Amino acid sequence: MFGLIAAAGWRLYGFQTERAIDPFYLNSLTEGEARFKAKSFGPAVVSLDIAAFGLTSRPADLGRVRLLLGLCHGYLGAREKIEPELKSAYALLGPDGIAKVDLPDWARKDLVKLLRSFNLGGSATAAEAKPPQAATVKQQAPVPAPPAAKAGTAPSPRDAGDKAAIEQAIRENPRQAAAYYRLASLHEEAGDRKSARRTYEDLLVKVPAEIRSCLEIGRLYYLDREYKNSEKWLERFLSLTAGVPTEARMTTAARAYLLLGAQAKGNGAKVRKLLQEKPALDRAAIETVALGSEDKTRLLRILGL
Repeated sequence: MFGLIAAAGWRLYGFQTERAIDPFYLNSLTEGEARFKAKSFGPAVVSLDIAAFGLTSRPADLGRVRLLLGLCHGYLGAREKIEPELKSAYALLGPDGIAKVDLPDWARKDLVKLLRSFNLGGSATAAEAKPPQAATVKQQAPVPAPPAAKAGTAPSPRDAGDKAAIEQAIRENPRQAAAYYRLASLHEEAGDRKSARRTYEDLLVKVPAEIRSCLEIGRLYYLDREYKNSEKWLERFLSLTAGVPTEARMTTAARAYLLLGAQAKGNGAKVRKLLQEKPALDRAAIETVALGSEDKTRLLRILGL
């Protein structure tokens, strides 16, 4: 029974088992792009998150989603989320692909600054060289991108009405997974990790196959140094995704937090076991995980990198 539910969830929420793409996800990308260009960044994130679930087998489209999400998080003040999104976009699109993404001039200027701040110089140069947009559309005043900040910070969301709007959307459609992720993100940005965990748990009740929630719950328990609970949820995520096409950065994140938690508990046997698992974690993989600077340094030390 669970296998049938899980298979449906993996198809619906981005763990692709088929080449066919539901037009719903392409429409969500189009909607997200339109909301982004209208500077409605909170709703844009909701649409883009939905699109990301269904476009994992389309690298070019997923790259556009990741790039736009990185910019949205910047404008919303979720600074710790900018770097992993833009690096994911860079990995999917490369410099030339990033240059071809249709962006308003105000967004492209901010994108160039962010790419350079994360040492993605090739993409920054390519993006900067893109011809300006046609002058038929009246340009709005640019919204400055926030400066790069240390990973692990938790800035407050700028749009106070965003949370209420998403809560209403969940009440109207309690099986819309992306809305839960956005609401949990807002709770986390406000420093309320307990409410964020509860939101993910609510999602699992409504949509049992939405197993990414297990990863997020495990991560949040780790951040609260509740390592036993963190390990339970992270291992549950890895167990449920075993043998299923899943974004590499998600499994990397689960393994990274498991290693950090085991080392923090002084469980040397667990650390050694995790280090023997394949594929081995490398520096490039670790860069896709939004770790705080201390955790990142400690993880690299554990891995001997």
